[in-house]
Amino acid sequence: MTKKTPVNIDFKIKSIELLSSCINVPQKQLSDAPVFHYDINLEHKLSKKNKIVIVVCSISIFSEKKEELLGQLKSSCIFQVTNLDEFISKDTNQLKLPDDFITTLNSISISTSRGILFSSFRGTILHNAILPLVNPNELKINKEGS
Repeated sequence: MTKKTPVNIDFKIKSIELLSSCINVPQKQLSDAPVFHYDINLEHKLSKKNKIVIVVCSISIFSEKKEELLGQLKSSCIFQVTNLDEFISKDTNQLKLPDDFITTLNSISISTSRGILFSSFRGTILHNAILPLVNPNELKINKEGS
């Protein structure tokens, strides 16, 4: 087994933003112990000039049989990456962050969104729609244009 060389990445959370949220009134009354389904979408944006990586997390909450969209929330975590230049290829000018670091950013963003989701929907029909723990390594990658 090949050992990975540790990579030092100097980063911090610069900002957390609630971009949007909505609740849709269900057509049928929810059961006393509703089961919710979630779709999670993560989008990464980058500002090389400002050394910033933005992870936008969009969460859609569906009813038990996924027939009805009950709510949505979109938030962003903005990370300052001090040594971002070290991960930009001098030949192609393309950014290549280590997979473990991307997983860390995704994990932080999903966990932060879980708290925002709970805070935003507290006291509503979605009060018990607590986003379950998610393994960010199991998320499907869909690169735009692929």
